[in-house]
Amino acid sequence: MGSLRHRLKFETRADHKQLDMQLDEVRVAEPGGLSQYLLMWYAQLTRLEPLMAQLGRAAPPSLVDLLLADLAALDCQPGDAEPRNFLLQMHPLGLAYVIAGSHFGAYVLRRRWESSKSKQVLAAGLFLQSNALQQYWPDYVALLRSRRFAAAEEDAIVLTAKRCFQSFGRSFEQIIGQGVRAAADG
Repeated sequence: MGSLRHRLKFETRADHKQLDMQLDEVRVAEPGGLSQYLLMWYAQLTRLEPLMAQLGRAAPPSLVDLLLADLAALDCQPGDAEPRNFLLQMHPLGLAYVIAGSHFGAYVLRRRWESSKSKQVLAAGLFLQSNALQQYWPDYVALLRSRRFAAAEEDAIVLTAKRCFQSFGRSFEQIIGQGVRAAADG
């Protein structure tokens, strides 16, 4: 087969598409929709960033502070992220693939966010406007190219990326199911 990057893209395609379809429904130009989107990210990154820290200087940049500032601007308080034990078995490069690659899809959501008429929503744009993951992506790709992986490790990286996409989707469903809304939505 081709490179690990191509394998990741090909073998995670269905899970990635499923998450994209879920996020296509997010109304980030409205306080409630933006709150839900940011809460999903907060729930995931508070769990995943410590695991990706195993990559040391090669880890993606932390975005939790940006999320907290945006949620505060929306008068939305995140709860504590409940631990997900299954994530402890995840390969940090598989997690980083999903997190770093998210900047591609964020472009579409950023455009929707920019169209908002809500001052509160527009004041909560640090996360969506951040280009930290876009800047990190070439470093991530270089990291994948810089070494050879044993077949078992490649399998673990791909499986982790698939599970990470699925975890984001479950997190979003849970947040939607709880009816999380910003105070401005009333």
